Amino acid sequence: MANGHRTLQGVDVRSKVNPRGERGGALVASLIFVAVLVIGAAAFLSHTSTEVLQVRSSIASARAFYYAEAGLNYAQSQLLRGWKLSSPLTPFHFIDNSTITTLPAEMMVRAGTPDEGEFRAEIVNVSSPYAGARNVTVKSVGRFAGEARAVAATFCFEVKPGRVFNYGYFLGHCGWLEGMPATFKMYGNLRVSGHLSLFNSSAYLNGNPEYKWLRGQIQRKDSGGIYAGLSILDATFLNGMGALPVNQHMNEDLNRNWLLEANEDHNQDGSLTRPERLPMPNLGQMELYEEYSKSWNNGLGGSIKIEGAGQGGASLLVSDAVYGDSAGETGNLVLWGTEQNPILVDGPVAVRGALIIKGYLKGKGAVYIGQNAYIPDNLMYVNPPAGRPNWNYSDYATEEERYRTWMQAASQWRQENAAKDGIGLLARGSVVVGDFENITWRSEVESWLNNPANESSEAANGLDHIPNTNDLGENDGAWTVDRYTQEDLDNGLIPSGKSVGEIIPGSGEDVDGDAAEDFRLSLSDFDLPAAIDTTNWGGWTPLGNYGGGDGPGKGGGKGKGRGKGQGPSGEGSWPTSYADFFNPNGGDALDHIDGFIYSGHAAAANWGRYSPQVHLLGGIASRIEAIIFRNDGSAEWIHDERFTGGGEEYGFILPRVKTPIQIVHWAEVAAQ
Repeated sequence: MANGHRTLQGVDVRSKVNPRGERGGALVASLIFVAVLVIGAAAFLSHTSTEVLQVRSSIASARAFYYAEAGLNYAQSQLLRGWKLSSPLTPFHFIDNSTITTLPAEMMVRAGTPDEGEFRAEIVNVSSPYAGARNVTVKSVGRFAGEARAVAATFCFEVKPGRVFNYGYFLGHCGWLEGMPATFKMYGNLRVSGHLSLFNSSAYLNGNPEYKWLRGQIQRKDSGGIYAGLSILDATFLNGMGALPVNQHMNEDLNRNWLLEANEDHNQDGSLTRPERLPMPNLGQMELYEEYSKSWNNGLGGSIKIEGAGQGGASLLVSDAVYGDSAGETGNLVLWGTEQNPILVDGPVAVRGALIIKGYLKGKGAVYIGQNAYIPDNLMYVNPPAGRPNWNYSDYATEEERYRTWMQAASQWRQENAAKDGIGLLARGSVVVGDFENITWRSEVESWLNNPANESSEAANGLDHIPNTNDLGENDGAWTVDRYTQEDLDNGLIPSGKSVGEIIPGSGEDVDGDAAEDFRLSLSDFDLPAAIDTTNWGGWTPLGNYGGGDGPGKGGGKGKGRGKGQGPSGEGSWPTSYADFFNPNGGDALDHIDGFIYSGHAAAANWGRYSPQVHLLGGIASRIEAIIFRNDGSAEWIHDERFTGGGEEYGFILPRVKTPIQIVHWAEVAAQ
């Protein structure tokens, strides 16, 4: 029994001693493991905290960047307001003279919230890259939660000739080219701002590629042809390149959803076409063009003379830079050029009243007319440019080839014809062609003026200036315009001579920029401003019997010693009625107009009767069109390519527009 006890006791002894040693080792291992876990956790937490801080810093940096961009957007909005309000006479005044008081600007963003940040935006540089332009560089620094980012952008402001002069036929409204036979040929692009109707027209239209400027570089834009801000209707029977859908650039997004859907790709280019709206220059502030005329040729100013009509065969000065600014000048001007005594235009000249013009023209320049311009008979250059650029759409296979060869042909043609005659007739009012006093003329023109699609009342057309589009303001019975505000005054943005509450010219429904509501055009708008006599009209007419004796006609006044209208034979006679100016075959028989015709209101005409061929060299641009074209033969309308781009190099000082602000450079910069 005793051995057995010791055995059990030994077992018991062994069983108690060994587990204690193992538990001690496990404890040590556990402690080491816990220590490792603690160290690892600490390291992990440290790493995680660093990443959290980095993430927070990254988020803060991103928000600082967004606030910097917000500052840039704010600066752009302030510059845009200043640009909108600036006077055409001094469009860069708020930039050049730092009158804009909203910049520099420091603003808190989302103040009082966890997202509170700030920006500081300021103009850091202003430069003039070329005449009629300013580059304004703005820097904006954004800050959030201790982080700072900065961006800078350069905005370009330009005043340049309106692009409407790039077209042989331009309407800032809806347009018609209806019922034209195949013998009617138009060379040059055609553009309207609204709908274009070509009902029953088989006219031959041969346009040319258009280009665009991108950061000072010329690039191909498209194939040219026909452009409509809305739709092109009934173009089935056209001839020439204008008959091809690829050259018919209409608005394919008439449902305004910004998507190219089935059957919308009219010009088959695979992308949604939405032609831009080209602004028409407003002549509401004639002071601008008087200033251009006076400063022409290093301050010598523009002029109009009658060649060979002065003493000893010298040229007779009819007007210096401005007609109507001196005592004795009536403001209304008659110009009647003959082959022996043509009208000689040198540079820009402003006529404050109305103009009656006919006959032979020489020189290069632009005549700005404060009221209506009347063309009772042919206007013909003595030295016209020869034809048109040697280019035809169908001779080339690809768009790039067409563009390249057109640019070469147009450049060569301009060089060859640089010295040839070229005149712009630019009326603030309407351009009236033919016998507007004739009952047939009045009846047929009035039918177009009263056409519902040709609504000309500013209030009825709405903010898009086009009738029947159901846009904001259309037919609401109110003339909607913007006015200068107290805030504009406080911010230094109201031009000199304007005050709080006055209408901002050209804003809202003020289509022609005269700051006065215009109602629907009527025949009465074409009436002469005064009876045709020397009391109301100055100028010059050739030898003739108009109800007086023989001799050159004499206009009223001798301001500045011009002796207006006096020829070598003395006073002579003076026309007593508008009919005295007509073609021998009648008031609608004229068949030739050289020059670019621009109208701020309407181009109204009834012409071409009994003419085997009607010729137009230059172009027509008008807000409203009421042209009745009659011809018993053919017609050839050729766009004078020298007017494209404004023709500064030829002495054409054409009406300007303020272009939309462009961003020519953008970059992130150092925040310091």
